[in-house]
Amino acid sequence: MKKLLFFFVLITTTISYAQEKDEKFKIEKGTWGVSGQFSAGINKTTFESEPDAESSNFNFNIFPSTEYFISDNLSLGLRLGFGHWKNDSSSPTADSEGTTNNYSVAAFGRKYFSISKRLAFTLQGELSYSNRDQDSSDSLGNTGGSIRNTFGINVRPGIVFLVNKNISLNANVGRLGYSHSNSRSKTVDTSKTYNNGFNLNLDATSFIFGLTFYL
Repeated sequence: MKKLLFFFVLITTTISYAQEKDEKFKIEKGTWGVSGQFSAGINKTTFESEPDAESSNFNFNIFPSTEYFISDNLSLGLRLGFGHWKNDSSSPTADSEGTTNNYSVAAFGRKYFSISKRLAFTLQGELSYSNRDQDSSDSLGNTGGSIRNTFGINVRPGIVFLVNKNISLNANVGRLGYSHSNSRSKTVDTSKTYNNGFNLNLDATSFIFGLTFYL
């Protein structure tokens, strides 16, 4: 619903400001931008085939970031991230739980291309690193876990709408990039895997919505 509302605002805004097409979107050199994204969710699952079995999940993610405009409509920035997931499952045979913590950092450069006075298309290039730490255990004494490190180079298209000179709504949709990751098991010393890949993702799972304050 939030995504549909955002795109509705963008469409109606584009129409409303059609008369401003000769005026240019501009964020001046020397401006600081501070923004953040936050999400959280809770869900519980029951199984019809096993009336005494159920699973519950809780997660939250936070991504604060800052950018500095080195020239008009061109900025350099830094984004931090932390995510936490927790799963608890129970059944007649055993109970289990799992937790995952994800830490990330990304340095980026972003260029703003004017559409109208308040609307701009953005293109963002970034270098990123993330660390995922996962643990699991059950009531039978079994334990597990893994650690994964991922390095990435991504290009993200986006759009920005200036509410006023100090606040904007923004969204990044999709990414094109390369990633390298290595992961290892916490319980098996010889278990280590590597993965390299190019990715093109334009679906809703890569949608990042945020609010930015300019100082």
